[in-house]
Amino acid sequence: MRVAVQRDSKKTEQLSNLAHIVPMPGRKMSIQVGDKAHLKPIIAAIQASPGMNLQPIQDAQDPLKLTLPIPSQTKETRDRAIAEANSLCEMAITGIRATRAVMHKKLRNMELKKLARPDDLKKAHKEMEKLVEKGIENAKTTTQTQCTLIRNA
Repeated sequence: MRVAVQRDSKKTEQLSNLAHIVPMPGRKMSIQVGDKAHLKPIIAAIQASPGMNLQPIQDAQDPLKLTLPIPSQTKETRDRAIAEANSLCEMAITGIRATRAVMHKKLRNMELKKLARPDDLKKAHKEMEKLVEKGIENAKTTTQTQCTLIRNA
């Protein structure tokens, strides 16, 4: 999670750089803020996190300690997480294919300029295709596995 430390600045910091985060028993997390000036921006960032509806509770004895109750998952939140996972999978596959296109152009350029032997170029094409297929398959299986875990949670 990113936190805007200064109000008017666009610069953000990772929450883990500003506070120590520890899981607690049950569905809670403890956030120990390092600096009092970071307390309000951290609370605001947690409350503004999209689709999570999180409300940190400030400890009475230690004002720099926040307790964050994690709500249990609903069908709606699981469906949203699955949709996000599928969207990220499609982005990964698109990135893999774009990288393949760039490499294909480089190999084609080498072929036209005769910078490499035809056998080496064929071997490079086959190797590239294997890597692309493996990457796409890996992205799909990982996404399917994670979606199954989310559905069964």
